[in-house]
Order: sequence, then structure tokens, then C-alpha cells
Amino acid sequence: MAFTQTGAMTGDSSQKQNVEDLLRSESTRLLAGMLDRRDQEWRKVSRLLHDDVGQTLSAVGLQLDVLRLDFERQIPEIGHHVHEIQSLLAAAIERVRELNFELNPSVVERVGLECALNRLAERLRREFGIEVAVHYDGRVRVSPSVATALFRIAEQAALTAAEQAPSPQVQVTVRPRHRGVVLEVRDTGGDVRGGEPGSAAELSLRLMRHYAERSGLELVIHSTAGEGSVVRAGGGSGIVRERSRSATNGAT
Repeated sequence: MAFTQTGAMTGDSSQKQNVEDLLRSESTRLLAGMLDRRDQEWRKVSRLLHDDVGQTLSAVGLQLDVLRLDFERQIPEIGHHVHEIQSLLAAAIERVRELNFELNPSVVERVGLECALNRLAERLRREFGIEVAVHYDGRVRVSPSVATALFRIAEQAALTAAEQAPSPQVQVTVRPRHRGVVLEVRDTGGDVRGGEPGSAAELSLRLMRHYAERSGLELVIHSTAGEGSVVRAGGGSGIVRERSRSATNGAT
């Protein structure tokens, strides 16, 4: 009887785990779908900022130049006022360009992985006040889809570190290895694997797994509370398998 009960308990536990895994997989798929639809909307907003707002502001600046040339003899001080307004317009145009860059989900395809990572570092410094260093090996060659997945993984890992630790240092490294590429994100304070179910950290972890699986990348994570995390994603023309002793226990 005891044996039967133990077997039944083991079966129930296994079935429960399978259901939980299925629900987690389905919720991740739904979350990724929502983000894809969000990206579509952001792409529309990005196009609006570039085609309408940005070009309109630039046209206003040109019209101010015409106005200055037409009236500077009658109103000598108009040049100073026009210059002040154009300075404000230039600042507004630059901010529109930054928003266009941040909102456009196709940024990696437009400017490349290295530039996209550098801009991500600038955004994290501006928004969170953290130190982010990007080391990119110029020999790296990957397809646009893999580059986008690597960028998304780096973004989620760095954002988790920024939100969890008061002043973390983040290092992003991209280098070639064998027939592919390795992305590594190290931080000094975050705990990528330490989020409670439903927390921002836990959702970021699930998204990193999703981006890796969708692009055929291997994802390896080692994380220790209070000490920081190491996130590695490898792949490219072939799957790159890189596991350190410290990271093996955190493999997904």
C-alpha cells in the first residue's frame, strides 16, 4: 500500500509540474505576442515621429531662416531671437530622434548590433545613472535576426540589473567564437534568476529564454543574490556552446 501511495504521489507531482510548465510556456508565448504587437505600434509611432514631427520641426527652422533674411534690415535684433528659437528647435529635433531610435523595434537592423548596444548603454546611463561598458569585437558577423535576439537579451539583462541594484556596473561583451558569436552581460548587483513569480525580473528571464529559443541560441545564466549575474547567449551560423564551471548550475 505504501508503495502505491508513493507512486501515486510521484505521479501527481509529475503531472502538476507538467501543467505548471505548460502554463508557464503558454504565458511566455502570450507575453511575447503582446510585445510583438507593441513593437508594431511603436513602429508606427516611430514612423510618425520621423516622417511628420521631425520633418515639420526641420521645416519650421528653415522658415525662420527665411524670416530672418526678409526682416533683418528692418528689425536688426530679429537674428538673435531667431537664433534662440532655432536652438530650442534643434533640441526638440534631437529629442525626437532619440525617441525615434528608442521606440523603433528595428533599430538593430537599421544601425547594427554594435551601435544599438552603445545607444542602449547611453539610455541606461541617462535613465538609471549606472555605468555600462560595451566591448564589441569588430570581427563579429551575425544575421539580422540573431543580432536582434542578442540585443533583446542584453537589454533585458541590463534592465534587470538596473532595476534591482542601487548602482550596478554592467559590462556587455560581444565576441566571435568558433562558427558563431557569444554575447555576455555581467553586472555587479542584479539577480536575474532571483525574481518572484510574476515579478519584472522573472518576466525578463522568461523573455530572454524566449528570444534565445526563437533564434536557436543557447542561453546560460549564473546568478547569485547580492553578487551579480552573468548572462551568456551563443549562436550565429552555428550553435555556440560555452559553459563555465560557475555557470553550469544556472543553465536554462
